[in-house]
Amino acid sequence: MSRFYDSSEDDGGVPVMPETQNGSYPAPIVKSKVPARARASAQVGLDPRLECLPVELQSEILQRLPDLPSLDAIVHASPSYHKAYVARRKSILAKVVTRDVGLDTLFEAHAIATALTTNRKDGLEIRGFLENFRTTRRKSAAVSLERFPLPHIAILSQVQYAVRFAMKDFCQATLSRHPLSSAKEEGIRPLSTYETRRISRALYRFELFCTIFSQPGFKVKQQLDCMDMCHHFLNQFPPWEVEEIACIRDYIIGRHAQLFAKHEHELVQYPPEGAPEDSSGDDMPFEDVMLEHYKERCMSHGLIFLRRISQASAFDQVCMLKKNLIDTHFFLTRTLEEEPYDYVYRTNAFANWINKSALRFVDDSDGPNAAWTWSNGNMMELFPFQPSKENLRKWGYVMWDKERLDRWGVLARSNEKYVRQCYE
Repeated sequence: MSRFYDSSEDDGGVPVMPETQNGSYPAPIVKSKVPARARASAQVGLDPRLECLPVELQSEILQRLPDLPSLDAIVHASPSYHKAYVARRKSILAKVVTRDVGLDTLFEAHAIATALTTNRKDGLEIRGFLENFRTTRRKSAAVSLERFPLPHIAILSQVQYAVRFAMKDFCQATLSRHPLSSAKEEGIRPLSTYETRRISRALYRFELFCTIFSQPGFKVKQQLDCMDMCHHFLNQFPPWEVEEIACIRDYIIGRHAQLFAKHEHELVQYPPEGAPEDSSGDDMPFEDVMLEHYKERCMSHGLIFLRRISQASAFDQVCMLKKNLIDTHFFLTRTLEEEPYDYVYRTNAFANWINKSALRFVDDSDGPNAAWTWSNGNMMELFPFQPSKENLRKWGYVMWDKERLDRWGVLARSNEKYVRQCYE
């Protein structure tokens, strides 16, 4: 399966490249000459005193930039800084990506880069990768992106751009209206540190899931089924953090549903362009009854595909959707629907759940947020992705701090219709 790793207009001086059919990556390409639009901006660019610095100091400045957009801007605005970037692009890009991703989600970003080096068509290798992921998470091991080859760091830069896009779009989708009254909110309050952490870690974990498991048709040796994916990956996280991923799933499925609805006439009118070789699906026309499969297929491409199709022209959107009219096995949705490990194997957590043990909100710095405990009646809950909480996930209820929830008046409402709907 081709993952959608390629450049877009605002990626600028950050080297990005598409994945080839055989899974190898070409050498990163950075043009030796600054593009025309950059030469134009350079006329009103940096302070001349900065332009005249030795190349070593210019490289040091680039390495200390706070984020990828800043790196993109300065590399496009200045021929001399563009030259300094090209000379040490791996080190500079690794450091800026690390800073942009942030410490809270750097471990997941590192895992994505590691997954790119794993044979994802061998179930035994996938299991080994996931066991190592579990072990190193528990140890809180320090990680560094600089050990990876430049192509993988470049892919992470694309992922981070896509995370930036998805986070902004997710907040627009979930915070623009009051969750209870649906009244339009006057301005979106800035995210807190903890809200940013919840959303970004859910987005990175979603992208990691896509990187590891998105093999349409599951043509994998020693294949992993949905229960394997649930127990080996999702159940590494507490249920409220799995619910964060479920909120991201609902948001992305909703965005792809909007695109299919927008272009339904064109999709019905024209035949598809054919199923890819690595898919078990058939070459088939658009059918309403298969829409859930089509949306799942699009979702399996991850955040870079979401960003790319969202920003594409209408014509390109239709082309991209036509290539995904594939009868694909359910992906993340089916995995979220699996019974969690603690329920299947009757762990201590299962006993606490059966006994209706208390689980209360403490603070926003750690543990479940106030909306998760409120929705479960302040009791232990094993099951994320409950159908009864679909409307809660539409506004990302597990992402927000108590202060925001109190301002909305959510916690003062009855939680009766959300409590213990699953396996009562």
